Amino acid sequence: MSTVVDNTEKRTEQGVTVKCNVTEECNVTQKCNNTDNCNVTKSVTPYTGATQNITYEDVSTSIQQLEAKGCKVSTKSVRELLSRGSYSTISKFIACFYQQRHRTEENLRLSNLNEDDCLRLAKQIVVLAATGNRQSCIQKLNEEKTQYDQLRASLAHTIEDLCNNNDSLSKENKRLNDELTKSQNSLSLLKDKLSENAVEVNKLRNELKLHENTITDICKRNEEKTAQYISQIEELKKLIQKPK
Repeated sequence: MSTVVDNTEKRTEQGVTVKCNVTEECNVTQKCNNTDNCNVTKSVTPYTGATQNITYEDVSTSIQQLEAKGCKVSTKSVRELLSRGSYSTISKFIACFYQQRHRTEENLRLSNLNEDDCLRLAKQIVVLAATGNRQSCIQKLNEEKTQYDQLRASLAHTIEDLCNNNDSLSKENKRLNDELTKSQNSLSLLKDKLSENAVEVNKLRNELKLHENTITDICKRNEEKTAQYISQIEELKKLIQKPK
């Protein structure tokens, strides 16, 4: 499909002068049949201790020199010719050079088309744009449908897990409620038993108090009888000790 020349191209009296964005890339590699070392004079730049930048014009001039000598144009050959610049920058400029050359050739070819050819080309562009847009929409819809199906399946799985978890929690809750009921019943029985024990303890305390009183009375009576017995014994001792 032909491309329309962008606004970066400027025509001059000698031909077409092209400037491009170095970030653009194209897969064009110029080759020649000469396998021997090319006899191209290198513009040697003295080493100054710092990397010297190169421009698009430097690379463009080097490419034209190499092509004029029938040499293969590559990042290495341009770098050897310039004796400076990074390989990545040179590679971008080379790609840009051939891309702009291709655009210039396309532009010159399109400029020779008549009105019918232009109309036919415009129709083809519209058809291709509509077809591409339709395919893009279909692809987008398919992607959305796939994402929807995945989300739906994920939600269904999540809901199923939640239902299973809810059933498990319901069973566990019922078991805990049953145990709580049993514990409450046991607690009520323990309270009743505790109340009964308290009553029994009170009875035992009362009985113990009565026994204590009884024992105290017995002790007092015993002490009185003991005192009487001692008094009687003393009297008997006195009687026995009297002379006859």
